[in-house]
Amino acid sequence: MIRPLILALTVSLAAADEKPPPLDAGSYNQWKDALKSATATPAGEGRALPGFRVELLRSAQANEGSWVALAFDGKGRPVISREDKGLLRLTLPAKPGDPVPSELVEDTLLEVRGLVFMDDALIANANNSRALMKLRDLDGDGKYEELTVLKETPGGVGHGRNQLAVDSRHSLWAIGGDDVKLPADYDPGASLLRNCADDRLFPAAWDRFHWSNSVTPPCGHLIKTDSDGKAWTLFCGGLRNPFGIAFNEDGEAFTYDADMEWDIGLPWYRPTRVIHLVSGADYGWRGASRALPAWMPDTWPAVCDIGRGSPTAVMFGTRSTFPEPWKKALFILDWAYGIIYAVHLTPQGSTYSGKSEVFLQGRPLNVTSLDFGPDGAMYFVTGGRRTQSGLYRVTWAGELPPPEVNPPDITLTSEARIARGWRRKLELLHAAVAQDRLTGHLIESHLASTDPFIRKAARVALERNPASLREWQESSRGMPSQWVVEVALAAARVGGEDAWPGILELLRQSFWGALTGGARSALLRAVQVALARQGMPAAAEVEKVLLFVEAVIPCGDAAADQLGAELLIFLNSPHAAEKILPLIEKAATQEERLHYLFTLRHAKTGWTLDQRKAWIAAFRRESARAVGAHHLGVTLRYARADFEAALSPEEKTALTADLATLDPAAVAVPAVDPRPFVKVWTQAEMEPHLAAVAVPERNLKRGRELFKSQCAACHRYGAEGGVIGPDLTGIAGRFDRRTILESILDPWRVVADPYRYATATLKSGEIVSGRVLGDDGTTLSLEVNPVEAGVGRKVPRSEAGAIAFSSQMLPGLANSFSQEELLDLLAFLDRGGP
Repeated sequence: MIRPLILALTVSLAAADEKPPPLDAGSYNQWKDALKSATATPAGEGRALPGFRVELLRSAQANEGSWVALAFDGKGRPVISREDKGLLRLTLPAKPGDPVPSELVEDTLLEVRGLVFMDDALIANANNSRALMKLRDLDGDGKYEELTVLKETPGGVGHGRNQLAVDSRHSLWAIGGDDVKLPADYDPGASLLRNCADDRLFPAAWDRFHWSNSVTPPCGHLIKTDSDGKAWTLFCGGLRNPFGIAFNEDGEAFTYDADMEWDIGLPWYRPTRVIHLVSGADYGWRGASRALPAWMPDTWPAVCDIGRGSPTAVMFGTRSTFPEPWKKALFILDWAYGIIYAVHLTPQGSTYSGKSEVFLQGRPLNVTSLDFGPDGAMYFVTGGRRTQSGLYRVTWAGELPPPEVNPPDITLTSEARIARGWRRKLELLHAAVAQDRLTGHLIESHLASTDPFIRKAARVALERNPASLREWQESSRGMPSQWVVEVALAAARVGGEDAWPGILELLRQSFWGALTGGARSALLRAVQVALARQGMPAAAEVEKVLLFVEAVIPCGDAAADQLGAELLIFLNSPHAAEKILPLIEKAATQEERLHYLFTLRHAKTGWTLDQRKAWIAAFRRESARAVGAHHLGVTLRYARADFEAALSPEEKTALTADLATLDPAAVAVPAVDPRPFVKVWTQAEMEPHLAAVAVPERNLKRGRELFKSQCAACHRYGAEGGVIGPDLTGIAGRFDRRTILESILDPWRVVADPYRYATATLKSGEIVSGRVLGDDGTTLSLEVNPVEAGVGRKVPRSEAGAIAFSSQMLPGLANSFSQEELLDLLAFLDRGGP
């Protein structure tokens, strides 16, 4: 038997007055530290909430692989899957410090990501084996001799076959990422998620270069089946890479879905988020730029946003011995940052709202899975991507607070139970709608619900019976406006040629003024979906739709105006540029401004030369101040290329000087707080004042604030700042003040090789940009994502039409400083930090 390396450390990871450390940009790649370690991170090198104790029970040995999934068997032994292949079983020690023996119990299944014990078998979601498997021990020797394929699942393995769960009704649930396809024998008639499509009016031409362009609905999805894998019901979808699934005490399902971190800052980006999984729901993920923004009326909202991260397993604390509120909390794992969050859910109508807290954090602590053992303790494992693994235990060791006289009620209120009951009754109709008066009344009475989950559940039930939609449309006059709009959206999704007459009638009724913001965007979305799915109606009808949109847009509602802007351009309104350009200035967020910029590039008619110049000016401003990850800069370049390609020869000549101001090599950099222009500072003007940097009276506090607001998005200084640009900690010990000043005022004069950027426009039309890793004269090697080191691309110079080099730091960023502020910033860099 393998003798394990035991690190039985019992350490309280946080004192009562301490909190887990804050996130920083460098923590995103903390998992890479576990590639170099021979043992798992000791428990004392992280922090947990006060009162909780963490123990490292065992480090994986070199021949035990990297660990992915964890589940306890009927004898209280943790079964762990290895990333490459096979399953291990550990026996927990009877007393602290005893060995934790390991044995191999299965050695053929490839990268099992989901494990659950059900009846007398172990069910495994074997990702690289591309199958849901049942394992049984027939002779009682503790090994699994019988392996049965329950269902083969085609597709890729990156965002693959993930966690499993069993609900209170003994159904088996399997969740998967957007690489997984539905089985060959899948029956669409058994699906609760139906009528799922891209529904975007303007697919981006550059999407063909995006690695996720092949992702199509239902994308990442949740399957309900049984212990034999015979039933196979598509429950919901539109997810990217939901690794985990868990049920609360009320039988409601939740997951923690991944973001597309390269899309940060773009209109279609959605952060990692906790999602309440309900019947028939589409959560909006599509490949590349086709992803539906979270505010779209035909998607379901999240319980709470977490932010940037890399989600893995999730589980409720129901079986734990933790005190409240953690016993009812949803624990979610972030592999990238090495965090276990506790998400506290509060009933809100028929769904929930959530608030997260950092429960436990370490570095490295690449958490992959967790389960609660027979002792009520939390057990979790680390691993993945061939990193060092470990098994940890978390127990409550603090004192329970005295009971409150009137403790808060975090259980379902009577109102919430009633709302939950209505939603579940409507969800029963998603399988098959009985055509009777009571069923119709149930749907009808909830289409105008103020609870979005109930309202959407009613619409999905209505879509299940499209034959009755015409009758519903004809009876819409006099009904509540929200009711009418939901019927219109249902008709657009499933109504075929019957969709347009009802939608046109709604527009003719002209009840726009009575609609709330949400209903306004839903009506415009119904028009969009009808155009995307049913195509253009007759020319006379197109004119009616266009006249309506021109009359109501802009309306001051962000969602409705963005949808309306797309409709104006899609329907070739001659007033599109006139109406949309002012919205860029009024937009409250970067994402909204970029939406209008990107959408306007499609406009074919109605441009004046001044409007073209206004677009260029707005584009120049956004290129300089937009914050985001790699795809932001690339998308800006593609948008500019599309805009220029649509110009007439006469326009190109007239706009030569304006277009020249859009440097083709400028890359998107994190946003800074906007400041008024002061003057263009020069090296010659500032050098005589450098001696004043050393005077004791310099305002170092103001220098630090200037660094935090203007520089820290890219640069690190001590414990603060980002990792895109050079680390400025100790810069005064490496360079004199004149050189530091020159780098601030003229950042492109001298660019250190590690921060030299290139933009290559390939002959195929693809644009590739990134930090230069190497250039041998034949091939340019680029790091294409500044927030994830090592993601590279080799560009043959023979395939490039043009290559431009730059620094990522844009010139002129110091022109909003006064002379004294600039000197204070230099003083802070000189002596203000560690």
